[in-house]
Amino acid sequence: MFRVRSAVAVLLAATLILAACGSDKKSTTSSNASSSNAPLTASFRGVTATTIKIGFAVVDFKCLEQFVDNTQGDDEKIIKVFVDDINKNGGILGRQLTYVFKRLCPLDQANTAKVCTEFTDDEQVFAVLGVYDTEPPGDGTNKLCLSRDKETIQINHILREAVINEAKPGLLLTPDIAAERNLDAILSLLKQENKLAGKKVALLADQNSQAAAEPKVKKAATDMGIQQGSTAVLTITNEETTAAQAQLDSFIEKWKTEGVNALVMAGLAVSAKQFVEKIKAAIPSMILITDATETAGQAQ
Repeated sequence: MFRVRSAVAVLLAATLILAACGSDKKSTTSSNASSSNAPLTASFRGVTATTIKIGFAVVDFKCLEQFVDNTQGDDEKIIKVFVDDINKNGGILGRQLTYVFKRLCPLDQANTAKVCTEFTDDEQVFAVLGVYDTEPPGDGTNKLCLSRDKETIQINHILREAVINEAKPGLLLTPDIAAERNLDAILSLLKQENKLAGKKVALLADQNSQAAAEPKVKKAATDMGIQQGSTAVLTITNEETTAAQAQLDSFIEKWKTEGVNALVMAGLAVSAKQFVEKIKAAIPSMILITDATETAGQAQ
């Protein structure tokens, strides 16, 4: 559910950003167009004459044990390998990378908010990379602590367009496409391949993903000429999912009577194993479709 993407992709993206923002190169132009480079200086928060300090936010999988079976190994050791390699090969524009590593629980919004201030106010990092905040129980506000409230470069995963639009321009970046575009691509491919012919499709969403996903699924069902069942919205506000489980039980019974046999799951939260296993146990023939590519490893 919360699988962190390749550290290589994130670090390459970060290197490009830091290279663009971390230079103190100055030039003087004379009649013969000669130029010279001034010495490096401390030019910005987290940037000294010799170093650039970045923060790494990594998911604490221990707090997600009820939702996922996989982990991502020794994340700090993996990060250190790539940072050391960059430094061994000259760093970024003459500066070495230093880093602050923090593991956080995305289900604990107070913890997520605390990590934001630790990165920015306490550690004074130049940029934050990794998975900072995710889906519910948050509403996206914590994602904006770094890139909007603290005006800090953030390279993140699992972003929605509404959150991207609220960030300060150029400060919130991702190697992914937004969740809404991902769902558009999946539904378009299903239509192109005629995979849902004769099916009756329904939507399973959380309180934050419903608004964007519902009209897309409705339009796709109309375009494909297939019937649509009831939309299920699970209210997920913390790691306690008893209420959400009860909500899902009710919708499963409704889907049975409606003959729903294809389900679009919008968002990471509703794609968690506890919900998927419940659905498959009740309706084994149900085709499950998710817009969260992070579930690929879990599905395997």
